[in-house]
Amino acid sequence: MEFQSTLHDGPSSSSILIVDDEPDITCALHDLLEHKGYRTDVVSTGGAAISSVQQRHYEAVLLDVGLPDINGLTVLKRLQEIDPKLPIIIITAYTKEEDTVGALSKGAFAYIIKPYNPQELLAVLRRAVGVQALAVKAERVERDLSASEERFQSVVQTANDAIILADRRGHIVFWNDTARRLFGYTYEEVAGKPLTIIIPPRFRTAHQEGFERLRSTGEARVIGRTIEVYGLRKDGKEFPAELSIGTGSTTEDTFYSGIIRDVSERKQAEQAMARLAAIVESSNDAIVSNTLDGIIVTWNPAAERLYGYTAGEVKGRKVSILVPEDRPNELVSVLKRIERGEIVEAMETVRKRKDGLLLDVCLTVSPLRNAAGEVFGASAIVRDITESKRAEHELRESQERFRQLIELIREVFWLSNPEKNQILYVSPAYEEI
Repeated sequence: MEFQSTLHDGPSSSSILIVDDEPDITCALHDLLEHKGYRTDVVSTGGAAISSVQQRHYEAVLLDVGLPDINGLTVLKRLQEIDPKLPIIIITAYTKEEDTVGALSKGAFAYIIKPYNPQELLAVLRRAVGVQALAVKAERVERDLSASEERFQSVVQTANDAIILADRRGHIVFWNDTARRLFGYTYEEVAGKPLTIIIPPRFRTAHQEGFERLRSTGEARVIGRTIEVYGLRKDGKEFPAELSIGTGSTTEDTFYSGIIRDVSERKQAEQAMARLAAIVESSNDAIVSNTLDGIIVTWNPAAERLYGYTAGEVKGRKVSILVPEDRPNELVSVLKRIERGEIVEAMETVRKRKDGLLLDVCLTVSPLRNAAGEVFGASAIVRDITESKRAEHELRESQERFRQLIELIREVFWLSNPEKNQILYVSPAYEEI
């Protein structure tokens, strides 16, 4: 006789498989267990039992040894292969020691002799279901821990920063792949070694003192902060780095985490920017940068002297305040060329000071590009050529006065350079003789 429970989930919501070929026994077990809130399936052969366990999950199995098709102990072994954590309770009329001990030695959870005591059976079944629940929970916890560990490894091993863990003694217990590339050591080379192996010698005493203070008092000025330090590579080379330190604890130990970022390139860029800023600040030419919309962004001291505006007065304002009203299209034309990536070289034009005075200037405007090569602004180097323009004008006027004067002189004369044996000028009267 084989049948499945038609009742709704009972209080325990546990599924039990009954395997017995005696109808009276199976009916009695079915009624007893369903009355106590269990869900039950009943089969009468070993083959059906194996098929049932393959198809669904049970919290426990009540298994008769004397089945018509397969020996119960063989069924026991097969069910354990399918689900090693499944509690199997042998329930049979066999009382020989080799049967009881043999079943238990083969992994049965318990052995109950027919005719069974219902209360004893229920007590054993409760223990079996509890053990199964604990086993499932332990398996789930182990699986979750394994998944958590995989996620942790996936994150830290692919991180762009070096991640290092040390125990309470300051000895390295974890070292990600970025740490290997940054410092040059494999994890096997540093595991269990003190952190001082990656600290330059001149900083080791301060590190030891700070670490001892942290261990003894729990106080640390650097926990939870990002600080600038120097790291020491395996080849003996030092490099600047940013270090973020954290601390944690388990039931067994306290550990410290360090996230380290190599800032060598950033430091080099900062130094280059500092040098460039010094050049801009000390330049005798006005240097001004602005956005493609013409908004002034930077303004060096020479620009202050040239235009009369302080940096605070012009930053954020339109560069058009420097362009005379009679040149409305000039700035637009220049910015369009810059946007196309062109350089405007040695352009002579006129600009207006804060006091309204007009200046003759020569400017070179270059596009500013971001890391992707996209133009985002313009930088202009402006030189005051007012004096040279005035000198050119005065020279032209002098030359014109000289020309008018000599045209009135009727005598023949000439100008020469004796050193070069070269005639520089011959008067018009020479042509008349």
